[in-house]
Amino acid sequence: MRILLVLPCCIGDVILATAALRALRRAYPDARIVWAVGAWSKAAVEHHPDLDAVLDCGAAALPMKSPGGMARFVQMLRAERADLLVSWVRSPWMSVAALLSGIPTRAGIDSAGRGFGYTVRAGIDPQAARHEAEIYLDVVRALGIDAAGCLANVPVLDADRQAMRARLKAASISPDYVVVHPGGGRNPGMTLDVKRYPPEHLAALAEQIAERRRADVVLIGAPNDAPLVESVA
Repeated sequence: MRILLVLPCCIGDVILATAALRALRRAYPDARIVWAVGAWSKAAVEHHPDLDAVLDCGAAALPMKSPGGMARFVQMLRAERADLLVSWVRSPWMSVAALLSGIPTRAGIDSAGRGFGYTVRAGIDPQAARHEAEIYLDVVRALGIDAAGCLANVPVLDADRQAMRARLKAASISPDYVVVHPGGGRNPGMTLDVKRYPPEHLAALAEQIAERRRADVVLIGAPNDAPLVESVA
């Protein structure tokens, strides 16, 4: 059994989809599972123990939006020779790519009729308020797979864990600390600042948590998050 997962973007969405990855691996313990993921997001899953490999499909959020991009992406899908494709992308362009891939069983989200390229469709109401991880799990449920107890999960390498402990120690951070990341909502080709928690609300929440836990607050972010981090601090 060869399973190809498709979700190029974005980092938060890729992390949430790991709940569905867990369900698939549990259902198919001996399958080869490969994830077609964007260069920006692949670090979140490239070392995941439930994956056999990742396919880097480039920096674009939707690598198939140009004729050349569509041709290259479809060829990438075909080359994997998968038995099952699982897509968590709502775009009709992804539906077209799935259809052209020739993969016999194609499961994906059908939102407002955009899932026409899938043979197994998880219909959703685009107006209904539901957690994105649950929507992704709907796709594996549509395949008849039990998703009970499957949660988003990202492995942490021991080397990364040790490196971070050393940095915290060097900064004299107490063992009891709370990490706050005010960024997010920005990926190549896609900016959704509306997803960000208001800085003043985040600052108030961090202060309450720190008081209750008697913990240090550690603000993190990329270099371009510096103004946002300062607004929370």
